[in-house]
Amino acid sequence: MTKFLESKRIYLKKISLNDNLDNYLDMVNEVNELKYIDELGRFPINKKDLQEYIDNVSGTFLSIFNNSDEHIGNIRVTDIHPTNRHCSFGILLNSKYRGNGYAKEASKLIIEHLFMNLNVNRIELYVAEQNKFAISLYESLEFIKEGCKRESIWINGHYNNLLIYSILFKEYKNGK
Repeated sequence: MTKFLESKRIYLKKISLNDNLDNYLDMVNEVNELKYIDELGRFPINKKDLQEYIDNVSGTFLSIFNNSDEHIGNIRVTDIHPTNRHCSFGILLNSKYRGNGYAKEASKLIIEHLFMNLNVNRIELYVAEQNKFAISLYESLEFIKEGCKRESIWINGHYNNLLIYSILFKEYKNGK
């Protein structure tokens, strides 16, 4: 399948059954790693379950591949509003590829595409308050913390807060 967006080290594309899904299966079965993701990590899944998830996930769902064609993560864009020109964004990276700048590189690709090609004015996201890795990423991308959805996500036997972050086109443009 065709590469959609690419940089020096990674590319984004729709995943297909022809891709090697082993890394993907490893990623979605890491229960401790997925505790901040609402839809995954609750039960183990196999290739059939994974394909069903991919087929039914809402929004624009792109996978991140490195230059060795290894699946290393996913990006999802949801709730694109054509009149108000805003959307939601989320990223999930396989833990064995973290700390190499891949998440930031992939995020920059999709953020630039949303602002420059789709004329989006605002990108927002929700992140568990304890997810320090993700918060650090979003803040490094110039997302601004706007607020908190109190006790909005169930993690490890407790309700936890979700933080609301966003970036506007004018902030992105000024930061370039």
